[in-house]
Amino acid sequence: MKLAGAAVVMLTGFGTVAMQAANASSKSAKKPNNPFVGATIDLVSSGGAGSTHDLFARAVAPGIASFLKAKVDVVDMPGGGQLLAWNYVNHADPTGLVIGTIDVEGALANLWEKVPNNSVNPAKVTWLGGYPGEGSAEVLYASNSAPQPVASELTSVYKLITDHTVPIKELGSVGDVPGPLFFTLYHIPSTDLTSYGNATDQLAGIQRGDGPTTVKSWGGGFATWATSGGGKVIFSFSMNPKWKANPKIPTLYTLLKKDPPKVGAAALVADATALDAGTGIFGPGGLSKAETYWLTAAIHASINGSFYKTAATNARIQLGYESPKAQEAAVKYGIQAKTIALLRKYLPLSTGIAS
Repeated sequence: MKLAGAAVVMLTGFGTVAMQAANASSKSAKKPNNPFVGATIDLVSSGGAGSTHDLFARAVAPGIASFLKAKVDVVDMPGGGQLLAWNYVNHADPTGLVIGTIDVEGALANLWEKVPNNSVNPAKVTWLGGYPGEGSAEVLYASNSAPQPVASELTSVYKLITDHTVPIKELGSVGDVPGPLFFTLYHIPSTDLTSYGNATDQLAGIQRGDGPTTVKSWGGGFATWATSGGGKVIFSFSMNPKWKANPKIPTLYTLLKKDPPKVGAAALVADATALDAGTGIFGPGGLSKAETYWLTAAIHASINGSFYKTAATNARIQLGYESPKAQEAAVKYGIQAKTIALLRKYLPLSTGIAS
């Protein structure tokens, strides 16, 4: 099946916009004075101790502090599916003294699914840069020990989308987007199990046979499980032509070119684009130009510094830098009215309650 003309424009057009945004450099006639010298900045991690957000915050904080000649305290604030931290940062005074970690896709998903108690409008917060999602993209894992005939469906993503004879159980959690959206748009009979609170629970579930598939970031325990023979990756939810970790695995970009769904391709593109935009740091809307300039520059310098590279490698955090402009471009694409309508049509609205 050939990709429809509109979808071709969607793929190539967004790729051009994203590339231009990522390569754009900040231009300023005069560098503003640093307003953070001697100040104390709270960097709020939206995960608990040892989570990816906590590890990212602790890896990037020393470089930010050094660049700004300030003190940076990492504050873990888990709860409410990350909303406790995100809402807290969103409502902080716009001084730059309270910033926090955030997933670009997570912020958009809360909007798409009308998550209760979400006060974060991803188009109005201040995006400050972070790391890309490319290498640690969300992928579709399949268990090598799945019983027949289910196992035969999971040899490749192309077989999965054409043979609809066997229902698939996917292990997930409330509010998941990529898996349920993918299975729905490709009319794959599936049940989304939403009782798993984190990656550890999901891995334990797939190992004991609760279900044969799950969608999770590449890395950590799942990567170890897959590379040791327990399972495999058959698909990457990425708009890059090739998945960095394994170029032989199809990505959403290649799937859409070869065999797009009859409807809803834009919804898949919006989610994958947000996933590719990765994890970053944000502040409340209304930060001054000086505050934004210095925080953005400090995060860029820190992520490119030796301490961060060592700490991120040890923590299995994706290396590389994602600019605020690239994050903003992903958000701009994800908040289009038609895109939101598509996502709300094909995704169940969240029943989770943020606290």
